[in-house]
Amino acid sequence: MAARTLDVRTALQPLLAQVGYTLERLKAHALGAPHIPTFEALRAEGLEVLTTELEINDAQAGAQARVDIADDRLDAFAGKLSKTVLGIVDDDREHVLYVHYFGTKTLTEFKRPVLGAQLVTMRKWVQSLTESPHELLLALAPELTLLVNEADAAVQARDTVQQGNRNFRDTGQRYQWIARLNAARKELHGTLAKMPHEHTGLPSSFADQFFLRKVGKRGSGEEEETVESVQEYIEGLQEELAGAELRLAELEQAEEDARKAAALLEAEKAQLAELDKAAMALEKQRAALRARIEAEETA
Repeated sequence: MAARTLDVRTALQPLLAQVGYTLERLKAHALGAPHIPTFEALRAEGLEVLTTELEINDAQAGAQARVDIADDRLDAFAGKLSKTVLGIVDDDREHVLYVHYFGTKTLTEFKRPVLGAQLVTMRKWVQSLTESPHELLLALAPELTLLVNEADAAVQARDTVQQGNRNFRDTGQRYQWIARLNAARKELHGTLAKMPHEHTGLPSSFADQFFLRKVGKRGSGEEEETVESVQEYIEGLQEELAGAELRLAELEQAEEDARKAAALLEAEKAQLAELDKAAMALEKQRAALRARIEAEETA
């Protein structure tokens, strides 16, 4: 039986347990001595990979905190702007000025996305506020500019950390260490499997003794059940569960990214429709004003 290939999606702690188990077995047998340095190096490198993973996890948590802080501040600003605009238009939410900023959404609906479509819309407000003829709105432009810049930086930092984590897991340090670990396990098993043919008294399963076993399903008849075997079976299930949970988190993140992209597209379409509606209203006002002026001039 060859050493099984360890799944790259498995949590690092069970993988390090595999290394530690093999290393102790190598130290306990004279024939294992030549292979000890390889697995000591793998253990040391694995601890470095684990440290890096913890640092990445901390960075992801910190980046998400900055995104949430930026979102809270933009939400507060949206509330301030809503109140200011309603004061200008006498609480008329159908007034073209209010619709220009919030469309047909309630303030709660507008603030619901965590940045995403909300940030896209509020980024466009900067120019509108800067060019506004209303002093109260003009005065808000510098504050929004700062908040949007902070939000953009927070989103960029989060995306950078997330991409770094994907690189770390899919092709980088974590993936490469597991690949080296699997290669070393295969090579070790191949070498030790020859020993029973070269040394009298060694069992045919000699090589298998150096690897943490993953027992078969209970009742499969692959091994006689003992307390130890059932414990190992449970540990194997826990290892698989950890890998599955990691994969689930990755899939959920990919799904969330796709959902945000779709929401962003819909928000931009809605924004365009709102701008078209506002433009049509302004065109009607301009046409009516022109008609009155022409009527007065010809009277």
